[in-house]
Amino acid sequence: MRSLVIAAILLSSSVVALFAKEQTRTFVFGQLNVESQKSSGSEIAGSPHELDKVPEPTVILESKSNKYGSYNIAEGTQGPFWSAQGIWNSSTKKYTGLVIAAGSTKVSGFLDTRGLLPGMTVEITPEAMPANTTIVSVGASSIAVSNPSTKNGTDEVATFGLANDGVMFNQVITNYPSTFPRRTKIEWWYPSQRNDASVHSYAIIAGYGIGSGGYFRPLNRPEPKKVSEFTELSVTYDVSVAGDPNDFDFLVETFPTTASDPSPPKVTNTMTNEIGFLPHVPDFLWTYILTLSDHFDYSSSDGTFHAYVATRAGNAFTNAPPFTMIVPVTEARGRTPRDMMLGKQTLPLLGVLRELVARGIMPADSYVCGFDFGFEIGRNSGRAILNDISWKWS
Repeated sequence: MRSLVIAAILLSSSVVALFAKEQTRTFVFGQLNVESQKSSGSEIAGSPHELDKVPEPTVILESKSNKYGSYNIAEGTQGPFWSAQGIWNSSTKKYTGLVIAAGSTKVSGFLDTRGLLPGMTVEITPEAMPANTTIVSVGASSIAVSNPSTKNGTDEVATFGLANDGVMFNQVITNYPSTFPRRTKIEWWYPSQRNDASVHSYAIIAGYGIGSGGYFRPLNRPEPKKVSEFTELSVTYDVSVAGDPNDFDFLVETFPTTASDPSPPKVTNTMTNEIGFLPHVPDFLWTYILTLSDHFDYSSSDGTFHAYVATRAGNAFTNAPPFTMIVPVTEARGRTPRDMMLGKQTLPLLGVLRELVARGIMPADSYVCGFDFGFEIGRNSGRAILNDISWKWS
């Protein structure tokens, strides 16, 4: 569910305890890594051997330098896996009915200014504000901005965005080439308010094959297949996560296409569907999914996997195709999400895709070319580390 196409947007007691424990620590970007989690007594600090060690090579994607940075797509040296920042929605909220006056730096008419912060970018159409205008101060029903308005207006529309300064928000993906995608780490900080789309980014830490309907095209990739051509399709993974479980979702998704080698959507859009498996859903997203009228219950033939499957209407070959969300549940026809985020987990993808084809939700002749694998981040801070991942694709 890429955040640019979202319309709107439970953990067990042991998982909640883990989050609570993690949140007692001070969280500082750049200081978290797999090595630092080892016992400090495992080696003698300052020994000659320690001083001679060469720092392990890393490839770091930081939002301040590139909101859309990626790794191992063009190079392909690490196989079919790749990572990408995916900060699609750094804009926060859109407001209507605002009042401006030519030559004035005041913008009024807000019913609610919560979520607006000094330093945010300001865009008012049609071109009522000069470029690079930012918020200077925020009041209860008005704001002051850095540049005066160029016109009078009483029903203006404004969009406010987060300044990409590494302070208002920050997202860092650390890749370790020697073990990639294992140990890939994502750290994030965003404001406490969700934006209109409910997520700011889709941080992909282990994409596999062609991603996002052709937007990501790695040099190495598995063979695209129609659902009927698969004999096995599943992903087994192990992740560690810290953060409030209601601040993000964990998403593994594919965009079936009519082409086996799809072009980027902005060139030729061949996407027929968006199909997202949600091993972890925050409460607000689960509430939204339950409102969708087009839904059914799924159980695997061996009875080990149950899911609630709901589809939001959309249009094929656009940036908003029909979007099917698959949420694991605790029992057949259940309405309690089964959290499959932490520890070693396996998502049995093929059975669900076959059911979608059988029900006519996914065209039988569409190709599955790859999957995005990562976290949609809505607010606040957190981190995740991919300990291991493997695919069955045959």
